[in-house]
Amino acid sequence: MEATLRIEDDALQWSHTNGNPHYLRCIELVKEGIPFAEIADELSVSKSTVSRWKKRAVSEGLI
Repeated sequence: MEATLRIEDDALQWSHTNGNPHYLRCIELVKEGIPFAEIADELSVSKSTVSRWKKRAVSEGLI
């Protein structure tokens, strides 16, 4: 697990990664520009899960 504390808009904000290998792989594939449907197929998850993971990764500053 990796935790980060940062200041955003004059407020402290924690973020963390839980080490989920599918989540981490999803981040790599999104960064490579792979379409969500292909990522979902590779990781055996839904496209909506890929979308949620991308949104989470953006909010955590990973993308």
